[in-house]
Amino acid sequence: MKKFYIILSLLIIFVALEIIKYFVNFVAFYILFAFQMAIVITCIVLLCLKPKHKVILSTGFILSLIFLFSPVIVGLAKIVPLPVSFNYVIHAGGGMDGTPYLNSQEGFLQNVQNGQKYIEVDFLYTSDDKIVASHLFEHNDGFSLKNRPTYDEFTSYKLEGKYTGMTYEWLLEQLEIFKDVKIVFDTKESDSLSLLQDMVQIASARNFDIYSRFIVQVYSLENYHDMKEHFDFDRYWYTNYKTEYSPMEIKKNFSDYEDIDTIVLWPSDWWVVNQTGIDLGKDIAVHTVHNQSAVNFLATHGVDYIYVDQLK
Repeated sequence: MKKFYIILSLLIIFVALEIIKYFVNFVAFYILFAFQMAIVITCIVLLCLKPKHKVILSTGFILSLIFLFSPVIVGLAKIVPLPVSFNYVIHAGGGMDGTPYLNSQEGFLQNVQNGQKYIEVDFLYTSDDKIVASHLFEHNDGFSLKNRPTYDEFTSYKLEGKYTGMTYEWLLEQLEIFKDVKIVFDTKESDSLSLLQDMVQIASARNFDIYSRFIVQVYSLENYHDMKEHFDFDRYWYTNYKTEYSPMEIKKNFSDYEDIDTIVLWPSDWWVVNQTGIDLGKDIAVHTVHNQSAVNFLATHGVDYIYVDQLK
């Protein structure tokens, strides 16, 4: 009788986890999934020990397996490829010779001259408060976020000894030439609002229409509201790598805002959304993909934008 109650309790916990995991963030989703798999294994062992009411427990166990694996089965059953219609987003200006996060002039020019329309760029302040394109200053020898270069140091040093860093002014000059290119804004500055305020001011002084040419990635619902209070960009993308909302939170938080037209997810996060059939009601972007087979898979499964470091 004791085994009966143990298995019954495990099955109840299993179903509770099945409900909860869709309302937590993506990391917790996989943790709860792992707990469910542990419950499955435990139940198999206990059922092999022939507890009382084995037929009842076996039925509950089978139903639990259906709960657990039906989304995966349904997802894998989508064997008919969807029509391919997506855009690349060139990550951090584009990698060069296998080196990512360069935000270099060479990477930018190579990609826009090859016809790419969406270039993601990371922006930071130098130590003397000039705006340049860099992820964490990791390619400027001896510099970092805690030890930032001056503007003169940034412009005089070569990234990895051979590439040229982008300044914000240089980038605006290029966007006046390549008029159909969009910049997807990203930053590791803690205050993205102040950074954008300075960027808007510089662009306005040049009569450059930053509002239609930049797509601003926002990192939380609060960050989005702060941006909307100060700016009127045409497009915003919510990227989930900082706040890590659950799928249901993303849908609840952003479904009513039309100018947030895209949700940016890690590949593992996108897999959860795709397999469970949750409709976020927005275009979907996945970052960052490193091989062509993964790009092909995403492209035929309804993804609208795919971040890549370097086109093959």
